[in-house]
Amino acid sequence: STLSSSSAASDVYKRQSIDLVAVIDRSGSMKERIELVQETIKFMIQQLKSTDQLGIVVYDHEVDILLPLTKMDADGKQNASLALKRLSARGQTNISGGLLQALDMIRTQKNGNEVSSVLLFSDGKANIGIVSTAAIVRAVEGVFNQLNSVCSVFTFGYGEPDPEYLKSVSDVGNGMFYFIDKAEAIPDAFADCLGGLLSVVAQNIVLTIEASKSTKIKQVLTHYRTEIESPGAFVKVYIGDLYSEEQKDIMVLVEVTPIDEPKESDNIVEFNLQYLNVLGKGQHSEFQREWVKATRSKQTPPEIIINKPIDKQKNRLTAAQALESALKAGKDNDYNSARQHLEVAKSRIQSSSTATDEYCSGLVRQLDQCSQDVKDKKEWKKTGEAKLTSMLTSHTQQRATHVVSSYSTKSKSVMRSFFSNKTSE
Repeated sequence: STLSSSSAASDVYKRQSIDLVAVIDRSGSMKERIELVQETIKFMIQQLKSTDQLGIVVYDHEVDILLPLTKMDADGKQNASLALKRLSARGQTNISGGLLQALDMIRTQKNGNEVSSVLLFSDGKANIGIVSTAAIVRAVEGVFNQLNSVCSVFTFGYGEPDPEYLKSVSDVGNGMFYFIDKAEAIPDAFADCLGGLLSVVAQNIVLTIEASKSTKIKQVLTHYRTEIESPGAFVKVYIGDLYSEEQKDIMVLVEVTPIDEPKESDNIVEFNLQYLNVLGKGQHSEFQREWVKATRSKQTPPEIIINKPIDKQKNRLTAAQALESALKAGKDNDYNSARQHLEVAKSRIQSSSTATDEYCSGLVRQLDQCSQDVKDKKEWKKTGEAKLTSMLTSHTQQRATHVVSSYSTKSKSVMRSFFSNKTSE
């Protein structure tokens, strides 16, 4: 199943207004990065329209609200810029305190917008507050259950962050984890994220897959959360949101029972799509339904024709599985096994029918690069774990970052280019 949206949806004037809360790490280790983060947030302020709202939360061992959710009209933008000037580095790292404060601002907002997001910046590991990954996931889930609006959480890790902690937060928050290996990349990563957020076309996407009487669903090949309501017959996939020009591919492996007589058109599986359309005035629910049909014969065809779009998606899943396995091996300090997982995946992609496709060639290059990042403990700690985590997020969600451009959209590219031009002036 392929979900996609057109470029027509990227017009910023058609989008719903958005509530954003920036959660900024001001611990002592941020001293060299604070100025660049301030400039990045200033750029975001310039891109917001008067009906958007922005809040700013800062944290070290304490948590402070520099700016409550404020409409970004002329006065609001001036107040936001003044608030940023009060930002300075000090103290320890209470990530959970800053994150939960931001989510609470959205939860208690009485006249909030229908689209909201939290952007969390951190350059280290949580050392006070909720430091356990499992515990922060439960805490975020608890707040999300109380929200009346759709919300996402994006995390930005630079320096030596805790990628597992930050990715887990962004996963449960229907967002993305960005790894920033050098300070100069902060604006590019942030512009990429902002370009996506300002082009959301659908939210709360749920894909229901229902098998026909002659079909059994064997497996749904996706990293999105799935819910099996009836084994082999009925599966729900929770996809989250969709940006303008994005595409999501869900691979479904089915088993079809033999037939006695050939059929020109036989129902295999039915896809039902439910989502919130957030374009135009006010979000509203929409539904779409589509049967996948096939021409059936009594005998297996002598030659199997390779479907190239499906083969490309198989390669994407192969790369994602390798990244996941390499991450697990790396955490066990088994860097040889980590490289082996990546090399095996690379070989499989190179021997596939779509090996010469530009997208698949890109997968091979990325796996090659990752092999260098896991060659020893030093590289693993320096960039390996965080880079592999960020790439895994990108390929499982088919969503671009500043590092993986394979899934880039016009809105993201334009925002990155605009920011690049601003910073070079």
